[in-house]
This record gives sequence, structure tokens and C-alpha cells, in this order.
Amino acid sequence: ERAAAIVAGELGAVQKLEALLRTWSEHVSSHPGLFHFLFNEFAVQMLLKTDSETKEADAIGRLATIVSQGIAEGVFRQVDAEQYAILMFGAVREMAEKLLATRDEFPVEHMVATSLDFSLHGLGANLDTQDTQKGVGT
Repeated sequence: ERAAAIVAGELGAVQKLEALLRTWSEHVSSHPGLFHFLFNEFAVQMLLKTDSETKEADAIGRLATIVSQGIAEGVFRQVDAEQYAILMFGAVREMAEKLLATRDEFPVEHMVATSLDFSLHGLGANLDTQDTQKGVGT
């Protein structure tokens, strides 16, 4: 599978993240009707729940591996790689679902660029890490 080869390959973490996002986006783009059906039909989701959960766990594991690599390379900040992977996977899946519902053509480049920007830059503008943690849990 392409995704597994990306994770196991020689690329740096940022390049792997981009390649993985592109692979997923191209896959959705090549089968938009199927994904639209799967995203929107609750009965189908329930029938495929076990298989879907396995594939989701694989995807999250791949993302977590890339995040861990990026932390080790010093290109990503210290985070819980698995929690981040869960958040990122959910965001990418939700964005794909919305794009499929509102567009005639699935915009692969837009999906990759937006997901990568979100992943690498987030929302903060010149925020100190301490500023982002003020008030958390209080």
C-alpha cells in the first residue's frame, strides 16, 4: 500500500506528511461517489464499522509515526503524537466530507495545501507556548 511505503520511506517527516495527505486526497478524488456514499449513509457506516475502525486505526498510527519522526528530527514541537494524529485524521476526514458534499470535483491540491498548513502552522500568530497554556484546566 502506498501509505505504508511513504511512512517506511527515506523522506523527512514534513515531506512524508505531505505525501500521505496527497495520497489520501487523490484516493478520495478518484472515488468521489463512493466516499460521498460512505460518509453520508449511516446504515453503510454501521455495516462497515469494524473494517472502518481498523483502517482508521492504521491511518492514525501512520500519522503518529510521522509526527514522532518529526519530533525526533526537530521539525515538529513536542506533542503527544497519537493525540495529534487523532485530531489531524478527524480534521482531514471532516474536510474531505464537506468538500465532497459541496464541490463537483474534489480539489486535491487545496486539500493537501490546507491540511498541511493547518498541521504545520495551526492558528497561532506569534504566540509563546506559555501564552497558549494560560487558563487551561482552570
